[in-house]
Amino acid sequence: EPEPDISVLKAKADFYAESHPKGTDTLLIIEVCDSTYSYDKEIKLPLYATGGIPEYWIINLQKNEIEVHRSPEGDVYKRIQIAQLGDTIELMFNNQSIEVNQLLG
Repeated sequence: EPEPDISVLKAKADFYAESHPKGTDTLLIIEVCDSTYSYDKEIKLPLYATGGIPEYWIINLQKNEIEVHRSPEGDVYKRIQIAQLGDTIELMFNNQSIEVNQLLG
């Protein structure tokens, strides 16, 4: 099973002590990569999409950008946004936004 760098999960009374979170429990997964981009994109992305993870980000430190993948269908994501310094990313799960500069700047 892939182990994401960051997972944002739905609140649960037992804090997932009784079971691991499922795709339906997960709001966002973030992978931060410096040298693992190919693995995060080619191996993890299809697994997360198949698992129904609604939003998957790859923070690519080599390119200084964030790939935002949304709308999983089968083993792919139908919507992809490349966010760079100066851009804003709207979070799907809480109608908030985050400046890319806050993460990469």
